[in-house]
Amino acid sequence: MASHALSPALLSSRGSCRVRPYRPADAAATIVVFRDAVAHLAAADYSAEQIKAWAGRTGTIERWNARRTAAHTWVAVDRGAADGHLRRWDCDGDCDGDCTDSGAVVGFIDVDDSGYIDMLFVAPHCARQGVATALLGAVERFAAARGTGYDAGRGIRRNAEDGDGEGIGELRVHASITARPFFERYGFRVVAIRHPHIGRVAFVNYLMVRGYGRRQITVINGLLKEI
Repeated sequence: MASHALSPALLSSRGSCRVRPYRPADAAATIVVFRDAVAHLAAADYSAEQIKAWAGRTGTIERWNARRTAAHTWVAVDRGAADGHLRRWDCDGDCDGDCTDSGAVVGFIDVDDSGYIDMLFVAPHCARQGVATALLGAVERFAAARGTGYDAGRGIRRNAEDGDGEGIGELRVHASITARPFFERYGFRVVAIRHPHIGRVAFVNYLMVRGYGRRQITVINGLLKEI
């Protein structure tokens, strides 16, 4: 079977940034990333009316933070480039409370316990530099760990009695027209065309799915990767 999993080479060949778990202090920065990404990256595929309705759908900062903390959310932080551009990208895995990253949040992603990805957005000036790939890698490792009882943080396999018995069988996303090619590149397939509304404004997006078969998981580079 052809592999659609994220290659370690893709994640280690570009590095002054880091993917780490979301913190409540990241709420305002992730709202800015969301609004900028919608306004500038999705504008080629959606009308001005659609962009206005979509970018305005954040709610209060408290409600936004509650949504981020209710799911499993990661952020990409630019620790480097004085010139404002990413020189290298390195997804070196999650960190706990000892992270000392300084710099701007340039992207974020979340996933719930069922495998639904609600948000994946990257700041426009960091688009096509590997940030979305690295963020999806964090979700991929999480899904693989939940599906197999592998503790990615500690690098060990949990005993059966240590897990909750609820693995993630597939990842799902309602991808925009803009995001569809990215998800297709990593093995997601369209299973339905959707026509959701924000108020009276109609949109087109796609229900896309990527499966995680139990026999399709192997240990690579100390983490789990689908093959």
